[in-house]
Amino acid sequence: MKNFVTISLGILTCFFCLCNNPSDNLTETLEKISANNNDNNKESLEDNNKLSDNNENSKEEVLENSDSEIYNNIAKLIAGLGNVDSPDYKQYALEIDRAWNNLLDSSLNKISSWTENYISKNIAGYNTVFYPFGGPDISYALTFFPNASQYILVGLEPLGDFEKIKECLNYPKVYAALKEASTSYLEKGYFITSEMCTQLANNDIRGGLNLILLQLARLGYDIVSITNGGIDENGSFVLSNKGNIDCIQIICKKDDFIKNIYYIRTDLENSNKKFDNLINFVKDSNFITFIKSASYAMHNRSFSKIRSFILENSEYILQDDTGIPFYFFRLDWNCKAFGVYSEPTLPIFHSYKQQSLKKFFDDNEYIEIPFKIGYGFRQGRPNLLLATPIRKNVEKQIDALKNKKNCNCDK
Repeated sequence: MKNFVTISLGILTCFFCLCNNPSDNLTETLEKISANNNDNNKESLEDNNKLSDNNENSKEEVLENSDSEIYNNIAKLIAGLGNVDSPDYKQYALEIDRAWNNLLDSSLNKISSWTENYISKNIAGYNTVFYPFGGPDISYALTFFPNASQYILVGLEPLGDFEKIKECLNYPKVYAALKEASTSYLEKGYFITSEMCTQLANNDIRGGLNLILLQLARLGYDIVSITNGGIDENGSFVLSNKGNIDCIQIICKKDDFIKNIYYIRTDLENSNKKFDNLINFVKDSNFITFIKSASYAMHNRSFSKIRSFILENSEYILQDDTGIPFYFFRLDWNCKAFGVYSEPTLPIFHSYKQQSLKKFFDDNEYIEIPFKIGYGFRQGRPNLLLATPIRKNVEKQIDALKNKKNCNCDK
């Protein structure tokens, strides 16, 4: 596949101007960069969706025509990777770098090999990761499930708009606001919804898209396109969010692998009148559900719809104890426990202690989780449960038999 990012000398000159005088020249510089890249590069929604097709020529065309340079420059600035000659920015970059490296060392860098040993070899046949209650946490979804082509993140936080984010980088307080919004995640590995809804409504940063861009830049992804739109009643991503669920589509690329990320803002409670928009969007994919740090929402009756949808449609479920209550897995599911569970780690959630889950962990072989994750991030007591519906195990057994000689399984 051809390299879709071509940096001209003129673009580099513009970007260096930005770095040398960010507060005064940022908007003007970004406009110059955009102008250099944007001639004949206005993708339509249909062009973006070509990346989901199997037509390599279509993918190549979209990537070649994509105006990605401006997205990547902004993402690097937000991630503290810009070469900006400013004391405030340098301090921001230093703090983000320190916090990100701590997250890598304590968690993300240790996940890949562990997942390969215990998760990846036990799951197959999915193309989508559904991450309800995940908010803008794309890092864990990408690290646990690197082979997916589509990621659906759902949260309550304001989403943001790229053009407004670009404009806000002129504001003197923007980096302090970004640092505040990212602190909980970088220090604990999860977002706190009550904090996020306030922090991401801040006019200085305008939404969680900032935090996704920060993570993608730090993980080495090239951003191909960003499109604001909505999920309509038919479950289609459309350019209008009027009457629809708000959504941002982010297409990114790393090592020639294309990722479609949908960041959706909606309430997952039963009372949400647009709940079916989300369900119709997710249900046609072969998806694995990933749940962590979910505030035990699905332990409550008011979240029974999303709980039932996940149980009835997921190819697999990987979750910590904040996800679906364990007693829902007693029938028709095979489960494997990782880590340790005795009770909820945070005192405010002690009323959600699950005796049946404790017994399951006590009765099964202990398999270490060598990284920090979820509400046990600081205490070092993480737990994960991999749940596989019985139907998937039957399919595996049939496939195994088919591979044997003289098998008449299809007869």
